[in-house]
Amino acid sequence: MRLLSLAVCLTGMLAIPPSLLAQGSQQQYIIQLRLLETDDAANKDRILAAPTIAATSGRKFSFLSGGEIMPDPKFGGEILFYGTQVEGVIRESADGQTQLHLAIEVSEALPPEEENEVTTTFGSVYRFRMPLPLARPKQIRFESNGILEIRAQLAEPATARSN
Repeated sequence: MRLLSLAVCLTGMLAIPPSLLAQGSQQQYIIQLRLLETDDAANKDRILAAPTIAATSGRKFSFLSGGEIMPDPKFGGEILFYGTQVEGVIRESADGQTQLHLAIEVSEALPPEEENEVTTTFGSVYRFRMPLPLARPKQIRFESNGILEIRAQLAEPATARSN
């Protein structure tokens, strides 16, 4: 799988409205991801993407940068996504520990084969489960030249505005 396509795909920010941040006892986090491509021969890392995602514990978050192919209306079915999709959830235990479940899917779409009526997407999925890295970044190597860096922090509580 080419990591080069991630440079275009994995960028952006998922925001949570302030009204949701103030509800319930769920904790809010800011997660910073950095996706790197290494070149061991040149002893150099290149940043492919560095999105920031706002997430609430216990609630799924997702981010898609790429596109979608709609199903044929005659048949229905599911949408085919391509590009980079990030999905995850932060889970908190009763004893105060926090765990991050994260899945990153990198995929491409092939041009449709009109004669065979075939639409194809293909790619790789990387799934991670780890303690949420608060305070210091966590670095994970995948494939031969990929590095994922994750840093998380508690979000500032929403404050009420007065006029």
